[in-house]
Amino acid sequence: AENLQSQVIGAVNLLSKTLRDERKKTLQEGTDLQQNLGAQLAALDRAKRNYEKAYREAEKAVENYQKADADFNLSRAEVEKQRHNMTLKCAQSDDAKNEYANQLQKSNKLQHSHFQSSLPAVFNKLQELDEKRTQGLKEFIRSAADVESQVAPIIARCLEGIVRASESIKEKEDSIKVIER
Repeated sequence: AENLQSQVIGAVNLLSKTLRDERKKTLQEGTDLQQNLGAQLAALDRAKRNYEKAYREAEKAVENYQKADADFNLSRAEVEKQRHNMTLKCAQSDDAKNEYANQLQKSNKLQHSHFQSSLPAVFNKLQELDEKRTQGLKEFIRSAADVESQVAPIIARCLEGIVRASESIKEKEDSIKVIER
């Protein structure tokens, strides 16, 4: 028991703590990767909604300008105001389109990196930790068996002594001794 305590249990506790800490760190890394991907996809979705809104506003501004240009009852200032509004909305739509394209490119790059290298690296690390744990258990089982095999001859001699002592018991003589006392 002392040999098991000194040689095996301390090493098991140390390996267990080390592997637990590394596993926790690796799982946190995986969670961070997932959160980064989620944040990027949310940014892409926001950029897409902004682009769709800006595009609809630009179409509406173009339509309003065409109506104003075709209406001879409006003053030149009103038509010019509609043309300026159309130009502004089209520029905003182009900016939103460029931002959406930029976010789409970032998202695609991050997804590729996430699924091709980052996430597999986390899974490989978890697999390595599991392999270390299995290897450690193998070594601890072997160490425990070695400790037991070192003690086995002593236990065998004790058992032989117990058997010899049991053979030396004479029940008649023991019974008479008890009666005499």
